[in-house]
Amino acid sequence: MRATVSMKGLEEEFISAMVEVLISVKYAFISKLIEVLLYSIVRPKFMISFPLTHRSDVIRMTKDWSFYISRAKARLAKAYSLLSMGVKDEAGEDAWRATVDALNAISVALWGYEIKSHYGLSKLVDELYRLRIVDVRTEYGNAASLHKNFYQVYLGRLTVGACINRVKELIDKIEKAITDLVEEEGALPWGEPLYDVLSRLPSSMIKFKPPKDIIELVENLHSFVA
Repeated sequence: MRATVSMKGLEEEFISAMVEVLISVKYAFISKLIEVLLYSIVRPKFMISFPLTHRSDVIRMTKDWSFYISRAKARLAKAYSLLSMGVKDEAGEDAWRATVDALNAISVALWGYEIKSHYGLSKLVDELYRLRIVDVRTEYGNAASLHKNFYQVYLGRLTVGACINRVKELIDKIEKAITDLVEEEGALPWGEPLYDVLSRLPSSMIKFKPPKDIIELVENLHSFVA
C-alpha cells in the first residue's frame, strides 16, 4: 500500500515537472514568434537602402542624428524670435535652415548620409513619402517659399508666421519618425518582461499544443511509472 502511494506521489511530481517544462517551452516559443512577427511588421524600413546613393550631392556622415535635430530646433526658436522683432525675411530663412537640418536628421538616422543641395532635399522628401516613412511634402513646400522670400520679399508677416508654424510641424513629424524607427527599441514588446507582454495578449493568441512526439513521450513515461 505504501509503495502504491509512493509511486502515485512520484507520478504526480513527475507530471507536474513535465507540465512546468512544457509551459516554459510554450512561452519561449511564443516569445520568439512575437519577436519575429513584430520585427517584420514594426521595423521593416531598416531593410531599405538609401534611395539617393547615386547622387553626387550626398556625403557620408559620422555625426548622430540628434545633432541635426537639436540645431533644427535652435534655428526654429531663432526664427520665432526674429519674427517677433519684425524681421520676417531673416526669420523665414532661419526656418528654412531648420528644415534642412531636420531632413538631414532623418537621412543620417536611417542611412548615414547628409544631403547638400536643395534639389537633393526635395528628392528626399519625395522618397520619404514614397517609402511611407513620413509625409512632409506640404511642410517642405512652405519652407521652400520662406527660402525664396528671403531673396525676394513678397510674403506678409502673418503668412511668414504661418509658414514657420508648418516648419515646426515638419520637425515634430521627422523627430517622431526617427524615434519610432530607430530609438525606441525599449518601447517595443520584446524589450519588456515576457510575462508582461503575454498578459496583454488575447487568450486565443497564447493557446499552445505541444508537438506530438512530446505528448507521446509524456504518455509513455506515464505508462512506465504506472
